[in-house]
Amino acid sequence: MIEWLAANWLPLVVFVVVVIGLIWFLLKKKGLRQAAIDAIVYVQEKMATEEGKVKMQGAIDYIQQLVPFLGFIPDSIIESFIQSVFDQIESALKLPTNECKVEVIEETKEEVKIEE
Repeated sequence: MIEWLAANWLPLVVFVVVVIGLIWFLLKKKGLRQAAIDAIVYVQEKMATEEGKVKMQGAIDYIQQLVPFLGFIPDSIIESFIQSVFDQIESALKLPTNECKVEVIEETKEEVKIEE
């Protein structure tokens, strides 16, 4: 085994760097917060009748499948991150509608003529 590693260390390093780069690219493109939201939605759709701890473990498993290097991070850290994202979503949904005001500003297009 050591002889094989000594002979083939460069392709192995390149492979590891490419895999880590691909995971990093996908994570930057989608975002860890969006991955947590996807996990929450997935669990709510698939396990609607289950209790909270079962749903949370399902969300942890789902996000670890989406982002493989999260398998090395303790489940308690992932659970607290997913819970914080869930709490943010829940608090955003509970905002009264009168606090969310959107002002529409219409632009007027005026033609400007330059005389020479």
